Amino acid sequence: TVQKQYEQLIFSNEERARIVSSEPMLLEEDRARAVYLDYRFTFKNIKVLPGGRDHDKATIYIDQDKIAGALMIRTRQPGDRFMPSGMSHLKKLKDFFIDEKIPKYERDKIAIICDSEKIIWIAGLRQDQRSMPDESSVRYLQIAVEAVNEKPKRAASRSKKQGE
Repeated sequence: TVQKQYEQLIFSNEERARIVSSEPMLLEEDRARAVYLDYRFTFKNIKVLPGGRDHDKATIYIDQDKIAGALMIRTRQPGDRFMPSGMSHLKKLKDFFIDEKIPKYERDKIAIICDSEKIIWIAGLRQDQRSMPDESSVRYLQIAVEAVNEKPKRAASRSKKQGE
């Protein structure tokens, strides 16, 4: 098969199987970890935002008081809209994926965290402006994502043999 992906042509012997949208996963309030599709999520309640936060697309901080109902992890749905961080208006998710040059066959594999009213985070890509902490925030939720097929980064424990 040959597939055009923006400026590339991809040749392969396999047909890319279209992933059918998975069932949404409703998250209990006290859940610390969840696995959805090829992602591992960790949730942590914190009272103080860490200082000097780097702009890390794999970790976000949200104001818990801005969450409406229970959190849910799902894939995209037709007509999805969100307000990307730094913007003041809604944007179609489809247009966001096009702007970010996400290949069509990859879009159904991206996990989305939302509440009962809005999208909160396109996992690993962009947070919704409406859920971001501000000066009046007092309770925060840290959400981190990593690929399941990637092993967590841990310090190596090696012992040196004599003579090395």
